[in-house]
Amino acid sequence: EVQHQNNMQKLFEELESHFREEQEKTKLEDQRKFRSELTALENELADKEERFRAAVSTRQEFAGQLVAAQQRELAVMAENAKLIETRERLLNDLDAERTKTCQLEEIIERTNAESAADNEKHFKQGFYVAKNLVSLKEEGLLQQLEILQDMKNVLLN
Repeated sequence: EVQHQNNMQKLFEELESHFREEQEKTKLEDQRKFRSELTALENELADKEERFRAAVSTRQEFAGQLVAAQQRELAVMAENAKLIETRERLLNDLDAERTKTCQLEEIIERTNAESAADNEKHFKQGFYVAKNLVSLKEEGLLQQLEILQDMKNVLLN
């Protein structure tokens, strides 16, 4: 009887030890998955930041073109009457460049807002998935522990 109880106690301790090891493995795996998802999100963010920098660079190029167009406008104003027609065309070109610049700025603003919303959404999704996985695994492991404890109580009684 005593040896049987000792054997049962030893078996229960082994099961508990195995349960703890499995719980630790699950925790480490969840952490690894979370880090992997976080790295992917960080890489995606870096890509979007690079595209944003490229868009800003393009915008600066357009700003430089606008300055050049304004300088051409001053030169046209100094020219004679034969160049009035050319001057009007350049002014129209300048307005078109301004419209393009405004449109590009609106696109950049929309892209930034969408990028920020996407980044936040993906981060939240990753966090909630990881949190739910941990909760589900913990619930399953707790149920297994309760079953083992019930079995121990039945065997001890």
